[in-house]
Amino acid sequence: MKKIILLSFCLLTTAWIYAQDDVVPETGTAVEEQLRAPNTEDATGTMEEAPQNMGQQPAPITRNIQINADPRIDRLVQAHIRSAKKNKVEGFRIQIIQDTDRKDMEEAKHRFRGAFPQLKLYETYDPPFYKLRAGNFTDRFEAYHYYQRIKPNFTRAFIVRDTVRK
Repeated sequence: MKKIILLSFCLLTTAWIYAQDDVVPETGTAVEEQLRAPNTEDATGTMEEAPQNMGQQPAPITRNIQINADPRIDRLVQAHIRSAKKNKVEGFRIQIIQDTDRKDMEEAKHRFRGAFPQLKLYETYDPPFYKLRAGNFTDRFEAYHYYQRIKPNFTRAFIVRDTVRK
């Protein structure tokens, strides 16, 4: 065991020593030109100015891509976006459960569907929590009315603000 540790140490030390060697690029390479300071002396002993674009960002590469699509697709997408915005407003939902265990959330969902089939359920995963929310209430009083009926069966339930559908 000692021999293995000693051998590994020697190999790592050797690799570290060789990694410290300076590698000099060939003369005239782009790397050498970038490393050269303004007005430095080159190998021949003459003074030379640094390139004009030194320190500047390179010009961006532009590419032309042409997409030939049916204009009706754009109209459909825009119509969908407009209708989605019109159908959502700030409102309230009743959060039935928030748990890190998905099985607990699934069990609560099945129990809730049996007891309150008229309310729409929404499942979300906001790491590390699985959340189960119910209803689309635009008014807190309506949410509170359902909350009073839900609370005896689901003790962890509470009312939350959310974006709801009309």
